[in-house]
Amino acid sequence: MAKWEQLLTNITTNHPYFGKMTKKDWNKQRAFGKALTNIEIALNHTSKRTIEDRIEEIDYMMRLIRIDLASSRKLDAMYGLAWDDDLFPDVFAWKGRYIKGMKSLEEERDYPLNEETYISTWEPKSLVKVFKTIKNKGFKTDGNHRARYYQELDLLHVYNGKHSATAGTVLGGSVPAEIVSISHLYDKIETDGVYWYCPDSFQSDKRMWKTSDFRVALLYQLSKMKYELVNSN
Repeated sequence: MAKWEQLLTNITTNHPYFGKMTKKDWNKQRAFGKALTNIEIALNHTSKRTIEDRIEEIDYMMRLIRIDLASSRKLDAMYGLAWDDDLFPDVFAWKGRYIKGMKSLEEERDYPLNEETYISTWEPKSLVKVFKTIKNKGFKTDGNHRARYYQELDLLHVYNGKHSATAGTVLGGSVPAEIVSISHLYDKIETDGVYWYCPDSFQSDKRMWKTSDFRVALLYQLSKMKYELVNSN
């Protein structure tokens, strides 16, 4: 039984915040479990591979997931879906104290906008209007644009100035982004694609927060695998 599956045995149906799992939750969990199993089988296709080979293959899988995740969220506005900017919670409760969901590395850098950039849009008219403006005048970043670059996920997340940034992913452009790290969570937080869990929590139900998307959880798991390989020597 995988570690994430072990966490399910203590899920309660009367949790004061999470309550029962919905059909949508079960589908997310099933998709996460199937994807993770298939990825692990694919990554273990032969034993004649170096650590560098495995890292390269994980990077390849992560890039495909980033493209899939990012391309679908850019059209949230058109699909009438609720926009979602909570890739990771601001804080997790852990052993009676709080840990940040992400740590700022106190550094900012310009990153190109492209098909892998995560942007969750919300206004259909703005999505089209800014396209014409940027096509005619070019993309210009300003104080309205806010973004984070998740170092271990190699993921740029634009959470302000989203519609112009979305046009920038097609027409070209870049934005300044705060660089953040999540590696401090690897030994504390697990996921099943639906929830973030803290196995060391004193509560019998270990759920801490809901994931925004099972593909974010997949990226987290793969980045953790890569981190362990990089630091295995």
